Amino acid sequence: MKPEKNRIASQFSRYAQEYDGHAVVQKRMAHRIIETLDEHGVEAKEILEVGCGTGYLTQLLVERFPHACVTAIDFAKGMIKLAQGRVDSHVRFQMEDIEIHSVDWERYDLIAGNAVIHWFHHAESTLRQLVNGLKPGGFMVCSAFGPDTLKELDWVYQHITQAVGIAHGQKVKTLRTMEEWEKIYRNVGICNLASLQCWHRIGYSCVRELLDSIRAMGVVAIRGDDQPISLFQSSHIMEEIIHRYKRAFRNVDGGVYATYQLIQLYGWKRDERLFLLK
Repeated sequence: MKPEKNRIASQFSRYAQEYDGHAVVQKRMAHRIIETLDEHGVEAKEILEVGCGTGYLTQLLVERFPHACVTAIDFAKGMIKLAQGRVDSHVRFQMEDIEIHSVDWERYDLIAGNAVIHWFHHAESTLRQLVNGLKPGGFMVCSAFGPDTLKELDWVYQHITQAVGIAHGQKVKTLRTMEEWEKIYRNVGICNLASLQCWHRIGYSCVRELLDSIRAMGVVAIRGDDQPISLFQSSHIMEEIIHRYKRAFRNVDGGVYATYQLIQLYGWKRDERLFLLK
């Protein structure tokens, strides 16, 4: 894996034990994936889960499809270890980076990924490979965070860039909109595409709790134009963030809040055989 991918994988492994305690939004996203599968009556014998993390969605998939063969992939060793302890041994776990891992051709009835595709460095080519792994008529459902996620932190950072001597204009995150994801999904061969999005505001007792939470969820850097800038390496930056954030985004109870934008996309792989028969 590339150095930045290694850094992200190490971060997830380091905080794997803490992840579930902070992943409130990701758990909601996982349950919404199951609701989508129920709403569309999806049946599957072969399932691939991309970015299984600690196995929360894996467990839900096993419960929803008790007789299916589930393959769960993640690139963080610490996450895989926790997931293995969460679900039955018949789930096949693989520690792989899906962006360089070869997916078996037309093997899966269902491919699912929860809060993972926004981490892809090469989203379109990776999703195209995943679609190749779907059987004709197979179903793919994935969720991602949208550009409004942590918009308060983005706003604060933009207002302190000059104060701490960092070039103005670097962003907290670069996340795609739902419309951008829709375009990619259509490009890679998903038909009858549907999408949904919603926003959740999560409260925290203080700014430090918020920062600890997003660090446990893998967000450790402000992604600048040239290279990531750690939120936690510089005490000067962090103290300024805490001061300004608390002043601008305080709850009535004295805590603070943060916004998370949730996006889900789903659809079917076009079955070319149906068109050949016509």
